[in-house]
Amino acid sequence: GLSARATSSGTVVDVTSPVTGTVLDGEEYDDIDYQTDATSVHSTWFDFHDSTSDMAFYKWGCGTALGVTDVVQLSNVGLSEKASALGLSLRAGTKIYNHVVAYNAAGLKSEASS
Repeated sequence: GLSARATSSGTVVDVTSPVTGTVLDGEEYDDIDYQTDATSVHSTWFDFHDSTSDMAFYKWGCGTALGVTDVVQLSNVGLSEKASALGLSLRAGTKIYNHVVAYNAAGLKSEASS
């Protein structure tokens, strides 16, 4: 009789989170310490990578302490390595920290802040 055979392309086992990169405050890879604009926050990041599976996406947010996103909640920015929030009402003297969560294709994550 007739028969058919199918095979899969295989599955890669990935048990490690992505390697964290560097998160900067500011646009275009400029790491700033001060800004005069109280209505926006900008961030760039680089050197996140995973040797077993590809990077899948990043989430970005910002807040008033390391790892906190109480100013802008985490949102998926795809594979972009920059993000901005506009229309904010930041108080003078407030220190803002940018926070990035990197996910690999296996769904594992690592986090870094500016």
